[in-house]
Amino acid sequence: MGGALPIAVCCFLVHHWWLGAGEIDPPPGPITATGRFGPRIEVNQLPGDGIATHIITAPGSYYLSGNIAGESGKSGIDIRSGNVTLDLNGFALIGVAGSGSGIVGSLATTEAIVIRNGTIDSWGDRGISLGGTNIRRVDSVMVRNNGNYGIQIQGGFGHLIRNCTVIGNGQSVVSGGIFSSENSLLIDCTARENVGIGITAGFCNITNCNSFANTVSDIDGVSSLVRSCAFGVGGNLTGASLIDNL
Repeated sequence: MGGALPIAVCCFLVHHWWLGAGEIDPPPGPITATGRFGPRIEVNQLPGDGIATHIITAPGSYYLSGNIAGESGKSGIDIRSGNVTLDLNGFALIGVAGSGSGIVGSLATTEAIVIRNGTIDSWGDRGISLGGTNIRRVDSVMVRNNGNYGIQIQGGFGHLIRNCTVIGNGQSVVSGGIFSSENSLLIDCTARENVGIGITAGFCNITNCNSFANTVSDIDGVSSLVRSCAFGVGGNLTGASLIDNL
């Protein structure tokens, strides 16, 4: 008699857990990839318009499921919302003749954008072009052979460009490898063989970067901290603090 009550309670709890557990077999249809805290959105399935092949219009976590091919007269991905993380997932955005920029995000409402982990190659304009507001992060991206700047973050402050390689970008002396607005951090980046300036970042922290064989100069860093960098031809370094560079 003493053991009957615990057994009855146990059976009751198991019964109600089973009723609330739902079906064992998932419903039909594709299983959506999820991030740590919720679903991620596949960029390759997003619509575009006359300006871009794909458009991001809402905050969230986005990813590529394959390469994206450029179209003449259009950019690849246009980010029109803030609080967006875009994981290229190891894939590439590959431009064509007459295409725009690989990734753009220039509206004043697009604060807090993260782009990471992939390649931007052969776009007619910039590889990555972000502007208009604050807190942009570009991380672990290869950007090469684009017609203007490889990575350009224009305006705002508090940006981070990390572990990026920019090679062979630009077609004139007003282009180049990386351009970042002030009060930003550039770390562990490489700029080589760009037409124009390899790295332009005034009033910034430029640390552990390499810049060589760019046509105008390798680093322009007015009033910046330039530390543990290797570069060939210094450009405008007026007011810069140069520490342990090669």
